[in-house]
Amino acid sequence: MKAWLMRLLASRPGRWLTGTLLIYVPGWGRQVGDHWVSFFHPQAEAPYHLVLLPRRRTATLAELDAHDTVLLSELITTVQQRVRQDGLDRGGYRLLVNAGNYQTFPHLHFHLLAELPEERHD
Repeated sequence: MKAWLMRLLASRPGRWLTGTLLIYVPGWGRQVGDHWVSFFHPQAEAPYHLVLLPRRRTATLAELDAHDTVLLSELITTVQQRVRQDGLDRGGYRLLVNAGNYQTFPHLHFHLLAELPEERHD
């Protein structure tokens, strides 16, 4: 992505706009439960690169506590469903979370990365 666009998205107004579009505007993000929105990454780092972010604004994983079990449980259930649904369990996958200097977008989010499943010839 262009550097100016990344700076805009990382700014307070950019975070608000992006979060509002993804979370509240139909069609911008695919709601996958009461607490999560998902979309395919616009600059994918793998053939399959799904981003999952909580509807609640949270900066990092470290901000979650024992009261967030429903949120985290829904994340795991969602990832399991996508892995099965999209056939990712055949070739393997990674679930990543970034924080601090590794996090370019200041809203907690997870990356589900995988190679594309091979086409079945049954």
